[in-house]
Amino acid sequence: LWARGVTGDFTVRGASTTVFAGGAATTANTRVENNFAGFQFGVDTGVFNIDNSGWNLHLGVTGGEVFANGTQRIGAQTSGTFNVPFIGVYAAFTNGPFFSDISYRHDFYDARLTNALAGANNQRIAIESNAVSGSGGYRFDFEN
Repeated sequence: LWARGVTGDFTVRGASTTVFAGGAATTANTRVENNFAGFQFGVDTGVFNIDNSGWNLHLGVTGGEVFANGTQRIGAQTSGTFNVPFIGVYAAFTNGPFFSDISYRHDFYDARLTNALAGANNQRIAIESNAVSGSGGYRFDFEN
C-alpha cells in the first residue's frame, strides 16, 4: 500500500497586444491565481525473477482526486473550481539494466465556471478523459 499528497499555488501573468487594420493597437493584461491540492493512493504487487530469467513484473492499481480553483483577477473576471477524481492501473517490467512501464488512467472532471460576460454563473461542466502512457530505457553503469 502507498499514498501521497500534494498542494500548492501559482499565479500566471501575461500581456497581449492586438493590432487592427489601419494600425490601431490595444494591449490587455491578465493575471490568474490558482490553488490546488490532491491525494493519490494505490496498491501494487510483483513477481520477481520469473522462471529464474531475471525478469521482474510489477502490477498495481491507483486512485485519488485533485481539487483546484482559479480566478482571473485582471481581464474577463472568470473563476472556476475543479474536482477531478481518477482511477488507473499500471505495470512495470525490469531485467538487469532494462526497464519499461505502461499505465492507464481515467479522469472524471467536475468543473464549475463563472464568467459574467459569457452568462455563466457557476456553470457545471462534466468531462471524462482517458490517458495511456508508457516508457522504456536502459541503464548504463560507468566505473568511478
